[in-house]
Amino acid sequence: MKLDEARTYVTDSLLHVTSGDFGSAKIDRAIKRAGMEFVRETNCNVGAATILITSGTGGSGTNVSASSNVGQTFEVDQFIRAYITASDNIDEVGLVPHKTILRRYETTAGESATARPYWLAFESPAKMLLYPNPDSGYSMTLVHRNPFIDLTAGTTAPAATTLNVPQEYVFEMLEGAAGYLIRGAPGHLDWKSKIESFGKSIEEAKAHFVSKFSGVVDMQTQG
Repeated sequence: MKLDEARTYVTDSLLHVTSGDFGSAKIDRAIKRAGMEFVRETNCNVGAATILITSGTGGSGTNVSASSNVGQTFEVDQFIRAYITASDNIDEVGLVPHKTILRRYETTAGESATARPYWLAFESPAKMLLYPNPDSGYSMTLVHRNPFIDLTAGTTAPAATTLNVPQEYVFEMLEGAAGYLIRGAPGHLDWKSKIESFGKSIEEAKAHFVSKFSGVVDMQTQG
């Protein structure tokens, strides 16, 4: 959906007011807040980056930059899952605390171990640590959540801005935008019910999206 249509839906269809009652910038900020929340909580918009891992050993492990490979501003909380594809199968690379891998590398056995990596940890978006050290070159796919579009509030070209929320959920997201827009505004006592409805829509969308991209891995099954 384009931003101009979203503005009209929020004001005309949901609130039965004109856009002039609030102003484009204020409407856009409400849309942005609801959009950021919906995308963050549901993982409805995902991408995948291929990261080439080279073989090597060393006590510091193998450091890989996620941010330079994703091709956009990457934050650690956007991580969903990772896996390595080899000729024989596809193996999940589990996300663990950074200190877990560091402790492994502090041991002689951990420092010298080489195999297909099965753990990863983030020190920063630009520094991802793998364990054990790769015994060969591998191709790792990092599945990540794309953030909500960084729209400019009050833009004079709303028809050129597309909201990156799946069409089947965009109206539910805009229900939340309407609630945030009128919260605290005189004469709009239904803001709370709109936000509550938005919260329920998020939970429903989670069941649809989050289960498809779960990155939960039992640490006890590896190493």
